[in-house]
Amino acid sequence: MDGKSQVTVPDGWGMSPQNVWGKGETLQVADSGGAGNLMIAPQPKRGDFATFAQNVRANLVSGRVIRTSHVSEDRPLSIAGRAAVQWELTTTNNGTDAVGWMTAVAGDNSYYLVFGWTSTGRAATDVETIQNIVLSFRELP
Repeated sequence: MDGKSQVTVPDGWGMSPQNVWGKGETLQVADSGGAGNLMIAPQPKRGDFATFAQNVRANLVSGRVIRTSHVSEDRPLSIAGRAAVQWELTTTNNGTDAVGWMTAVAGDNSYYLVFGWTSTGRAATDVETIQNIVLSFRELP
């Protein structure tokens, strides 16, 4: 928990031992083997959510946020009754090919970026767990 949001993680997952993004406001969790990771970063709520989501995708495609080799089209979701949009992406993380799922979520107090990722070789195994963690996202009052 980061004081702004929370997720539910399965056995074998917990707070990340390293601050991957180097930002104190992020919530970061990982599996004990370090292959699966997830972080939540609250973002200032400026403008409407549709514009925010468009800007997130544009930044992913351009490589401004994460150096990507592929970004999927928008996948609209609802998370705890909140509007959300998700993109699957491929990238390289510390020399390892990785697949990730960036999800923008509309909150009452902030917008949120929920990013889960794993190595490409573990994607088929980890995708369901990571998606379940993403879908457990809750904004705290």
